[in-house]
This record gives sequence, structure tokens and C-alpha cells, in this order.
Amino acid sequence: MNPDDVLRGLRERGLRLTKQRREIVRILYERLARGGHPTPEEIYREAKERAPRTSLGTVYSTLKMLEKLGYIATFQIGGKTHYDKPELHINVLCEDSGEIREISDQELINAFTKEGAKPLSIVVRARCS
Repeated sequence: MNPDDVLRGLRERGLRLTKQRREIVRILYERLARGGHPTPEEIYREAKERAPRTSLGTVYSTLKMLEKLGYIATFQIGGKTHYDKPELHINVLCEDSGEIREISDQELINAFTKEGAKPLSIVVRARCS
């Protein structure tokens, strides 16, 4: 999904698309497209540069709305919320470097569903070096 599709979907739902909200969506999807897993604070810093009247509260409320509508997913690492694509995959937290890598392993994901579990997020801690 790209930011224009998301913005169109929000508009079709009758939601207001302020400059700040548009920039938050664009920043989020730019980072996701590069394989990033941004935190609200990271999005806020960049949004503030593009749209100076952006508040941290607007960032949080926009991200919460996008999550509720199924446009994004979240996971927690070290008490911080990270935003991610909504498609189920495995995030590997490299504890030695702090990097977050993505793995798509349908066989492993299927192992959860065979046990009756429907994972919302899978985060694995690992040493990657």
C-alpha cells in the first residue's frame, strides 16, 4: 500500500486530511517502504520539519487511527512502540546492533495457526553478528 491509497481511503471514510495528517501518513509509508519500523517520536521529528504546526498528539492520534483501520500494525520493543506493515511477517531484533530485520517465513507462521493461534505480531530477539 502507498500513502496515496491510504489518504484516499481516509477521505472516503469522511476523515479530515489536514496538512499535518497528510505528512504523517507520507512519512510513515516512506519509512515502511525503506524497511523501517518508525516510532511515533521519529515520525514527529520529521513531520515537524515538513509541517511545523504538527503536534506529538496529532502524530499519536493519526497513528492510532491508522492502526484501528488496519492500515498499519504495531509491535513493542524495549517499551517503545514501532509501526509496521499490516502483513504478518517476523521481525528480528538484533540485540547486538539494535537493527530490526524482516523475515517472511510462511511455514513458521503456519505453525502458529496449526496450534489455533492467530499471531498479530512476531518479534524474535537474536544476535545477528
